[in-house]
Amino acid sequence: QRLKGRRGELGYTQLQFAEMVGQQYFTFVSQVENGVAKIPTDDLALWADSLGLDRYDFAKAYLKAVDPGLYRALFNNDPTIM
Repeated sequence: QRLKGRRGELGYTQLQFAEMVGQQYFTFVSQVENGVAKIPTDDLALWADSLGLDRYDFAKAYLKAVDPGLYRALFNNDPTIM
């Protein structure tokens, strides 16, 4: 929902945003916004830039949303990891 909200704040339709991030179908944007599809890793920087967001913060927040276990392993300083 955060992606949809930010896209909406910027006034982009799903079709416009899909074109900005090089997606052929606007439905892919809808699928990402609804958690059905994932942003290809190689495209995270492009999505962040297109949304006017810091790349690191965007990637970190996205990882937390799509893979909470990996997020915890990387960022929660859990001594039981590794």
